[in-house]
Amino acid sequence: MVSNNESFPGEIGLPNHEAREAIFHIQLHGRPTTLDEEAYQTLADRTEGLSSADIVGIVDDAAMQAAERDAEANTGAEPIVAVVDTTSHLPRDESDEYRTDIR
Repeated sequence: MVSNNESFPGEIGLPNHEAREAIFHIQLHGRPTTLDEEAYQTLADRTEGLSSADIVGIVDDAAMQAAERDAEANTGAEPIVAVVDTTSHLPRDESDEYRTDIR
């Protein structure tokens, strides 16, 4: 067991493109989404310089926003689909409008 930071082998760097894409896949697995492979690649492109914790936070925030919107809009008559912008925390490129549908 490591008892102090001096024994830690070094700093863990930021995830590369492949790792960022994998993080999005893992975090969104099992959640209803309409993202295709191109969208996952774009998310990985646009999150360069972010840590894995930052990416997890983006996905968690999007899921929470969807849940809140569903709770406000749901009358019980039919399921409501909330459209959540998973890139709202990222620098905005006006040509990119990738969104995910989370129920």
